[in-house]
Amino acid sequence: MRRRQWLELATVVGTASLVPTMVLAGQESQAVPSREYQARRDRVTERLSDGILLVPSRFELKSEDQHGFFQNPDFYYLSGLGNALRTVLVIDGPRHRSLLFVASLPGPLARWAITPRSGRNDSLGLDGVVSWDSLPGYLGGRLRERPELPIYLTDTTRAEPPAGIPPTYDPIALWSAALRQRFPSLAIRSARGVLDGLRWIKSPAEIAVLRRVGALSAEALRTALRTVPLARRQRAVEAAVVARCVQGGGEGPSFWPWTMTGPNAVLPGTFASFGDYHHLDRPLQAGELIRLDVGCDLLHYRGDVGRTAPVSGRFSAGQREAWELLIAAYQAGLSRMGDGVTSADVIRASLERVRGLRDGLKTSLGRNAAIALLTQGAESWQLHGVGLESAESGARPDVLRTGMVLAFEPGLTVDGQAFYLEDMVLVRGDGSDILTPGLPYGADEIERAMKAQPPR
Repeated sequence: MRRRQWLELATVVGTASLVPTMVLAGQESQAVPSREYQARRDRVTERLSDGILLVPSRFELKSEDQHGFFQNPDFYYLSGLGNALRTVLVIDGPRHRSLLFVASLPGPLARWAITPRSGRNDSLGLDGVVSWDSLPGYLGGRLRERPELPIYLTDTTRAEPPAGIPPTYDPIALWSAALRQRFPSLAIRSARGVLDGLRWIKSPAEIAVLRRVGALSAEALRTALRTVPLARRQRAVEAAVVARCVQGGGEGPSFWPWTMTGPNAVLPGTFASFGDYHHLDRPLQAGELIRLDVGCDLLHYRGDVGRTAPVSGRFSAGQREAWELLIAAYQAGLSRMGDGVTSADVIRASLERVRGLRDGLKTSLGRNAAIALLTQGAESWQLHGVGLESAESGARPDVLRTGMVLAFEPGLTVDGQAFYLEDMVLVRGDGSDILTPGLPYGADEIERAMKAQPPR
């Protein structure tokens, strides 16, 4: 930015630095060093050098059902500020600058406020921290200089209401509508692909904390397995998972546990829990299977791991055969993982294993499971990122790369019963590491894990 432009901005609002309380509150117990956030912003600047990226923090307070305030993951990824509220990070690509636009906060929230002051903030590597009210003037000035300058938002693909009706809820749609109202000729583009591309590959510091997250999430799953034979309802298993996450040093669950039994475990019906006051709670019934899909939240990173177990503590012959078939397919896919391997390669290896085993299956449920797997193909298999969200980027990566942390999540539905398992997996150059260690796989291992006594 030229000296005159900085003087104009300073005359209106002044430049700023973070007050000490914000640095402590926003960065305490960080998983990665501050310099890494600066490096991430630099990479964004390189990829979006033609425009300006706007990344809002959360503007609303935490929901009642959250164990804490969940920051916007993209904002946290680029700033490291876990408690920032009503704040916008602006990365100006052509000028190679990062600015934080901050609003005043009322009452007790003022402890998280950021006060505009002159000078660069070296602790975060920001070129300025300025008043929220200056954002329209800053964008307007830049657009007068370069009318063709695009504004990037973290996403622009979410559904908006019909023409003529302003958006009423979705934050990105609201931002898009507000910007177009203020700057009618503005070009708005999505930065989703760039941000996903950066977030797919984890740094050594992120991998270190994700190992801790994976280990704690595995502990929570083992607790769930031990709790099932003692519980009467799904809720009791959920409570045991949440308690284990907290007792193990986490903040809570990375998402409210899915402990779905019988028909509740069959996708896509499981997603009805998001709209149900009871979270699809029902009594545990012998003969049914339970889907255990859990994870713990630690240092802003969230785990995701799962298994299928028999409510009674013992698989039927058909359930055992179908489960062992799924485990064999999973292990074949896992062995194929490594740098440069495609997701299609992984799924193909899994299905080839099913083809090799199908002729030896003895039960009708086992044989039907093989047919279902080969018929459904990869449709019911997930391979998604894990990090600041338990499911980062809804799409599978086309090609696996060293440093990716993925949830490998095969599953099938057969004869009204759902089978599913999931591990957190780190992709290496010559293979992969499981970050959710010590979990059972085979039917015998699952049954033994359910009989184990809980730690005192």
